[in-house]
Amino acid sequence: MADLQLALAAARAHHILVVPEGLSYADIHALAASYFPDVYPQDEYTFALAADYSISGAYGLASEIRRELDIPAWAHSAFVAHVPPDRGAALPSELAGIDPVWDAYPEGLPQGEEARALDFFRAAARRLGGALVLAGGSIVVPDPDERPDLSVYSPIWLDPDTLDARLAPILAGAHSSLQDADSYELAEDVVLDAYSIYAPIAGGQISIEVQAEEFLPPSIAAFDWAAGGAVAYAVRFIAENEDLRQLSLAQRRERSAAARVIEAACRAIVALAPGVVADDDGFLVDIQ
Repeated sequence: MADLQLALAAARAHHILVVPEGLSYADIHALAASYFPDVYPQDEYTFALAADYSISGAYGLASEIRRELDIPAWAHSAFVAHVPPDRGAALPSELAGIDPVWDAYPEGLPQGEEARALDFFRAAARRLGGALVLAGGSIVVPDPDERPDLSVYSPIWLDPDTLDARLAPILAGAHSSLQDADSYELAEDVVLDAYSIYAPIAGGQISIEVQAEEFLPPSIAAFDWAAGGAVAYAVRFIAENEDLRQLSLAQRRERSAAARVIEAACRAIVALAPGVVADDDGFLVDIQ
């Protein structure tokens, strides 16, 4: 339940995250703790993420705010990003129409802490089924079907043959990047530190990129076994047409099918290399 009421002037002047009913300050704080390396609680309504960046809420949404900012009817409460505007170069004309956040600020793109705040609110909106209301009034509703990608993080390295064999029942026609090399057999003194496996699927292909990662999302770095890094198994859907502004019904079906394959592949990987699964924003995902 929202204990605070958001004023119209504040809503217009700040970036805000609006979320459906049932989500609270604790939910946003938990997401922030898995997205940022440090979160500093200030009081029961506010936490800081940097010297000049904090988030407060939950705020109720009065009818005047809903009407003036055209906030979606499903939105129940809001969270406010307190961060000073920091704008850089103007949006190049050839990049117009690619990102709605960029399009909202063509004279100077957000950068620094402001860009971080926008990235987090957009990631949180994608995860929670919410929307980002930009200072100035533009509304960004992330499409949850657009990015079905997941990554498995584990302390265990799987060699290409082992992983290929485990994924064979899931990824028909899977092909290892090593098979494209002049010689599949590596010299004895060569240590393999990265490889990929890919397979065709309707609308594109599934790619599994395997490599050791030293710098991890905070949600992963929090595990003791990840203190020195981890092996990342990034399972992605690569669409035939990557430059899509809006998904068609057929493309949504393709991504839905790809999401099921990606989850099955991640379950297979975790069975051999126990670890955790995260989405592209670094939030932990339960795929069991």
